[in-house]
Amino acid sequence: MMHPIGSPSNLNFPNEVINLVLKPPIVTKMHGRPKNTRIESTGEDSVK
Repeated sequence: MMHPIGSPSNLNFPNEVINLVLKPPIVTKMHGRPKNTRIESTGEDSVK
C-alpha cells in the first residue's frame, strides 16, 4: 500500500541535508586493452 506524501515543494528538509555537497565517486580507469576473461568449454583444452 502506498501513501501519498503531497507536493515535493511542501516538504521540509533539515539544513544539514540542504547544505550537503555531493561529489562523484572516485574511480580509476584501467589503461590499455581489457584482458580476455573467456570461460573455456568443458571439452576445451587450456593452451598457454
